[in-house]
Amino acid sequence: ITSGVTMLFAVSTVLINLIVVFSGTHSWMYKTEGLLAYPIDLVLGVLIITALSFFFANAKNLRGEKTATRFIKKACCVAYPLLFYWSCNYAFKTGWDVGIIDGTVSELLKSHWTSVGEWYSSYFSWYPNNIFLLWCTAVLRAVEAGFGLFNSSAFSRVELLITCCITIMTSYLMYRVLCILTSWRMALCGWLLCMTYIAISPWTIVFYSDSIGLIVPIGIFYLYLKEPKTSCAIKWKWPLLGFLSGIAYILKPQTFIVSIAIVLIHFSLESSRDKRIWISTIMCVIAFSVAIFIPSIQKKTLPLNIDAEQKFGL
Repeated sequence: ITSGVTMLFAVSTVLINLIVVFSGTHSWMYKTEGLLAYPIDLVLGVLIITALSFFFANAKNLRGEKTATRFIKKACCVAYPLLFYWSCNYAFKTGWDVGIIDGTVSELLKSHWTSVGEWYSSYFSWYPNNIFLLWCTAVLRAVEAGFGLFNSSAFSRVELLITCCITIMTSYLMYRVLCILTSWRMALCGWLLCMTYIAISPWTIVFYSDSIGLIVPIGIFYLYLKEPKTSCAIKWKWPLLGFLSGIAYILKPQTFIVSIAIVLIHFSLESSRDKRIWISTIMCVIAFSVAIFIPSIQKKTLPLNIDAEQKFGL
């Protein structure tokens, strides 16, 4: 049964890769035009499938967590340019909140960061948590504009590079968390399943909190579960947890639940009379407070007329 499931998974993965890589003439597979000419797509496709076959062939030599981790690191190095290549073909401009952020950034660049429409200011008055993403997107587009790469009708390549990098790092952190909670075999299967979902869904490379924000709660969980081995790591563990918790609250307030759960577990497992637990908690709170102050600083660099009374539509 195990061999049959493994074979089915391998065949499905190869088919998915073949369809995505070699379908350069099928316009319905893409939201934008391909980055490269079709003959070059074919050559790259052969190289990509060869590389994937090599990595899957070497997977049978895994004998423990250390070899599995080395394999995952190498696979992530292959997956990053592969995902970027795919995303250049199926990336698309969506609507909703992402579309509003995109429109605001376009106006910012056209006006040289001097003005935006009043409607955009009203939106960010309703949803101030998106100011953080707006500022990050504007900076990335400004970098592209500085190099003469930005085109308002095309998708940002710099955004794709950053988003793909964050996505791959998220999958790797998920693997490390699964290694701690389960076995390395289960963690390897989880990573492969995660990468399959990433490869077949164009929504995973959209520069928004629903996709890139996943790295924060997973990163918080990993930092909490991993035992620090040096004195420096011990000192910085809780401040870093607090800072990431603040970023999680900014990006997606719901993900802050992970931090609340960790603090409650920390208190329940340790004695309340232990000074270290109070020191770590205070450092965590201070770092959290610093992080949530970031949008206030960013807001001062943006020409937005924020009305605090409209927060969250109230």
